[in-house]
Amino acid sequence: MSQTLESRLAAHLRELLGQTQTGSEVSPGLSISLQDDLTYCIPQLLREPYPEWEGEYLDGTLLTSVRTLAANAAELYGWAILLIDPGLTPVYFRLTLDPAQDALHAYDLFVGDTGYGRLGIARPFGTAHLIETRPAPVEQISWRYRVSRKPQ
Repeated sequence: MSQTLESRLAAHLRELLGQTQTGSEVSPGLSISLQDDLTYCIPQLLREPYPEWEGEYLDGTLLTSVRTLAANAAELYGWAILLIDPGLTPVYFRLTLDPAQDALHAYDLFVGDTGYGRLGIARPFGTAHLIETRPAPVEQISWRYRVSRKPQ
């Protein structure tokens, strides 16, 4: 992921975390900038380990849950809107910010459940009522794509 995109995501998340207490849920409405950043970051993070993501883009990201785990860590959960295979797919992003700079220190990103389309993860927009609800519990989803960065 480009450093500018990563630093922008980290800066928006740091600002959001600064407004909340550890363990609390943040209103997804407060995270519009963060959702915009994720729309670009998620495909970039998936392209290196998964060549099928080359040329794939998201049309948006809709967070249904943003939870503060620590002063520099959060759990983001919701839906990605696929562009090439129009549809929805669940997204889970648990991340920790670098304490010294606007950068991601560690993360786990899970994208996609069984569906249709080129990537096999799209759900029809007829399930749009799901946008306002959380996807199934994280451990109950058979995640198709997983990417992690662990501290060195």
